[in-house]
Amino acid sequence: MADLNELWVFSKVVEKSSFTAAADALGLTKSTVSRRVAELEQRLNCRLLTRTTRQLNVTAAGAQLYAQCQAALLVLQEAEQQLVSSLDEVQGLLKVVSPIEFGQLFLADLVAQFMHQHPQLMVELEFSNRKTNLIDEEVDVMFRIELGDDSSMIAKPIVSSYGTMVAAPIVAERYQHLAGPDLIPAEQVMLVQGPHTSKQWQMRMGERIVELSTNHRIQCNSISAVRSMTLAGHGVSLLPDFLVQQDIEQGKLVPLFLEWQTRSHCIYAIYPSRRFMPAKLRLFLDFVTEAMQKRSREFYQHNTESHQHWSPILKHRYKTNIPLVLR
Repeated sequence: MADLNELWVFSKVVEKSSFTAAADALGLTKSTVSRRVAELEQRLNCRLLTRTTRQLNVTAAGAQLYAQCQAALLVLQEAEQQLVSSLDEVQGLLKVVSPIEFGQLFLADLVAQFMHQHPQLMVELEFSNRKTNLIDEEVDVMFRIELGDDSSMIAKPIVSSYGTMVAAPIVAERYQHLAGPDLIPAEQVMLVQGPHTSKQWQMRMGERIVELSTNHRIQCNSISAVRSMTLAGHGVSLLPDFLVQQDIEQGKLVPLFLEWQTRSHCIYAIYPSRRFMPAKLRLFLDFVTEAMQKRSREFYQHNTESHQHWSPILKHRYKTNIPLVLR
């Protein structure tokens, strides 16, 4: 089997017409260079170079091998340049996995915008709540709400979100005067339900913590479906702030009890390694992060402008990171 190191050393000796110059160019000792060429000649069973004390000549066999080595090295250099170029350019296939609601409501639109900016990029986008093995399935990045238990993966925070209590205007009128969210009848409270979620949430204002229970006749595990039913006036719900931002701006939903804080959630981008990250993934994550954080800032700005008496509360809510023992 060919030894590429031997061929590389031999080619450098012919190029420099000197063992000493070749050794300097390769960062090796002269004896190592001489030994590598001798081993190559012994393996090929032919003389490639003739040496005297003053001159180095290439034999016919050596000239033939050198020409072939140059052609092979050129191919290898081109392959390396193409690889480096592909890592520096946004092209090729990007495989992305996302939770269903986050993907449908936000990520699909962001992917479309990103692909418009980079026409050579192809994206394989899967909306699924299943457990995904990034390595075995060759997935570039997976978005997840909350961290998983795989410490071998890198988790990049994309955006943090609080739950915001909202209702359609006609429903909000019934409960805006209440002293606390726990006074809303449980039959009117819709919470996203799932196999691992509680039927109770906690909310906090200062040192006061209350339980928010649900006994609504609609039980659903989809935040987008709960949002739709809230818009239709079926009750009060607790939804991620960036999810209801546009609805609040358009007057379709009214925020309730903004002075009450819920546990924050974070959306993470999970990927295998920071080393040798291709440009397509790095730029995509930067693009999604900037877009989602901008959306969160706009939500905060809108609510501070719409509810001036709550501005200090909202500023505290979005600009601090007080640990809360909340479900």
